[in-house]
Amino acid sequence: MSETPSCHLFAFAPSARPLLRLIGVRPDPCELRVGDDTLKVRCCQGRLSTWLGNVAAAEVTGPNRSWKVLVPRLSRADRGLTFGINAAVGVCVGFRQPVPGLEPTGRLRHPALPVTVADPQLLVDRVRRHVVTPPDRPAVSPLAARLRRQG
Repeated sequence: MSETPSCHLFAFAPSARPLLRLIGVRPDPCELRVGDDTLKVRCCQGRLSTWLGNVAAAEVTGPNRSWKVLVPRLSRADRGLTFGINAAVGVCVGFRQPVPGLEPTGRLRHPALPVTVADPQLLVDRVRRHVVTPPDRPAVSPLAARLRRQG
């Protein structure tokens, strides 16, 4: 039985809106969609898409450092891609196989995607319905575990 696709909007911190507007970030193109078999994200110029079978984990994270969650950014530590708009709380989605998402050639692949959506727990619950954790793998991605320790 298929589920109705869901759309999760990004949570824009009111205090960050003037700065975000200056650099061209608007709320209207920022969303994460979970369909029957895909997860698609778009925010600013960044886009990412993968099949839900590639999702290994989804965890609520935060609070985060504000400079780490401002618009799409690449982590130099683990190549994770962040689509973030506020520092309060977010979700880290970990992937079984890294996915393309920041640069147009697809050569750079990301093992995880932290996002700051308006209802993080709703997104986690929706994604976890599709996640099957193999017995030899942890349920939490290494990036999500590190973000949880830092928060």
